[in-house]
Amino acid sequence: VYKRQVSTQSTGPLKFSFFLHPDLGMGFLSTGEALQWSEAKKYADYIRKHGIKQFLNIYTAAKNRLQDGLRWGDEIEYILVELDPENQKARICLRGKQILERLLALQAIASTPPSTPTASFSPPLSPTSNTSFSDALSLAQLPVDKSVLDFTFQPEYGSFMIESTPGRPYGSQLEEILKVERNMRERRRKIEEQLKPNERILSIGSFPLLGSWEEKDYLSPYFPPMGEIAQSLFISDAVINPHNRFGALTRNIRLRKGRKVEINIPLYIDSNTDPSPFPPNSPAKENCIYMDAMAFGMGCCCLQCTFQCCNIMEARQFYDQFTVLAPILLALTASSPLYRGRVSGQDVRWNVISASVDDRTDEELGKIPLEENRMKISKSRYDSVDCFISTELSCKPEFNDIKLEYDQEIYQQLKQSGVDELLSRHLAHLFIRDPLVIYSHRIEIDDSQNNDHFENIQSTNWQTARFKPPPPGSSMGWRVECRPMELQSNDFANAAFACFVLLLTRLFTCFDCNFYIPLSKVDENMKRAHKMNAINTEKFYFRNAISRSPDSSKCLLDSNYSEFTINEIINGNEGRSFVGIVPMIRIYLETLAVSEQADAKIQDYLNFISRRASGELITDATFIREFVLRHPAYKQDSIVTHEINYDLIQTLDQIAHNTLIIPHLVPEEYLKKPTNAE
Repeated sequence: VYKRQVSTQSTGPLKFSFFLHPDLGMGFLSTGEALQWSEAKKYADYIRKHGIKQFLNIYTAAKNRLQDGLRWGDEIEYILVELDPENQKARICLRGKQILERLLALQAIASTPPSTPTASFSPPLSPTSNTSFSDALSLAQLPVDKSVLDFTFQPEYGSFMIESTPGRPYGSQLEEILKVERNMRERRRKIEEQLKPNERILSIGSFPLLGSWEEKDYLSPYFPPMGEIAQSLFISDAVINPHNRFGALTRNIRLRKGRKVEINIPLYIDSNTDPSPFPPNSPAKENCIYMDAMAFGMGCCCLQCTFQCCNIMEARQFYDQFTVLAPILLALTASSPLYRGRVSGQDVRWNVISASVDDRTDEELGKIPLEENRMKISKSRYDSVDCFISTELSCKPEFNDIKLEYDQEIYQQLKQSGVDELLSRHLAHLFIRDPLVIYSHRIEIDDSQNNDHFENIQSTNWQTARFKPPPPGSSMGWRVECRPMELQSNDFANAAFACFVLLLTRLFTCFDCNFYIPLSKVDENMKRAHKMNAINTEKFYFRNAISRSPDSSKCLLDSNYSEFTINEIINGNEGRSFVGIVPMIRIYLETLAVSEQADAKIQDYLNFISRRASGELITDATFIREFVLRHPAYKQDSIVTHEINYDLIQTLDQIAHNTLIIPHLVPEEYLKKPTNAE
């Protein structure tokens, strides 16, 4: 325990413990012994049984909860990078734990009442923290900085990653939009204050050289591959966050599956590209980039938004609508074309993560007959949504047109407990999965006071949208998380997309908009969204009309859909009598009294998204790919070298800080306007 003198006026220590964010996407970061798979699987049925009991307790208490106000926030994950100018190399920096400890210490100090005489610090990532005495003294000498309470910081999967959110949720007033971009910039700055002079944080989808075979010196400090946890040919276990949850997830996915995960994504084929499978005698496929560890997927970064809804029915509506819009948002925000030191033939991260956590056995994949497992499972536990759950008339039965595997016993239990058909099927589907991380001291718990077992399975079903019940005894309401968006290199762009998603929720409720199409078409849209430059070259299934006609309900309730370009979906097509999402948002805004500053900022965001959808502005993925292909050191072989990577990382850092303006990426007119808060 380390002590810091704060004041001499009173007694009593302040316990500094790890800050646990209630909406953490990876699930609750409990401490304790995480069971190995051979032991954990013995408790799978117990966790499922009590997880459903915990849900039913929450459902009974909160199903009639009404009139919760809209509250929302974003999550951004950053990658830490170390620059080596002498050798012209940019390496992944593995100091995420140390930097996070300092940020959390700053928050603890800022939260200390002025009269508190001493503060006692437990290592923030206990029990895995190995904070040295000198590090502890450094933490103890941090200054009081109240502004750090405007943000929260959490660990993410990678030891080179830090996740951040606003310190408190935004409210329902559109004036709150003025806070979003500023908060993102200040979050970035707070992390940067804890960096060494040669370190950077980047808001990028993936680090280009992670797992590179040719350019092995991409970690700082360096660790060799083939660790005990991931057993990867390409990357070290040192890239995994030291908190025991993340290592246990990695190991137990591999052990449950019976082998390492297998990731094969399209390789960009250039004139000198070698398309043969690499390495030989592995699951690598021709014309593909092969990866073999969870870190390749969960080491990617993204932008997510969570919304508290007024009641459970609105949350179910939001969940469904975000499900349909997910492929459109994925293509609009594309930013991840580089993997394992290669240029890929796709623009986004989603299928990389999906394969990186795919724990299905050969039986569940349908490769061999079922013996030990219960059923064949169609998708990874990280994938698109499999069933709509709203009871609105617009959610017609024929839209749930894909095969849904679900646990019949759990389904019957939910139905008998008063849960309706659609929600029962949804939960029974989630609970076909095994719990992956079980803590030995958190097995027998009070189901009326805890939701650990429910969240154990709920939070490891990583889908494009997540329906989130209130935690027991919490003031939070029913929430929905929008999860598909790629991370942008610039805070303006990230704020634009976060606020765009907020405005979409206003269309859901205020304009009674309906985006339903069959889920089979949503899945097809997800495939198309992965392709290179999908935003400009692909067509996506979408409804012919998304709002109720003034003189009829037919436009709302019909099932007609067609293929549209993203430009048509976002900006409309007069010839097809399709209004478009951005014009509809503008119609909505005309009904409100919004301040001049807020309206100007919103219009900037909408203009930016409209111009990107039209092809006038390019995606981050296109910029990054073109940067590599046009670099003087590129040899038309699809390989990203240290020299190329170093220049790219420096360029992206300059774009993040608006010291380099790329007019066809984020035009200058959007970057120089101060917000009201400034």
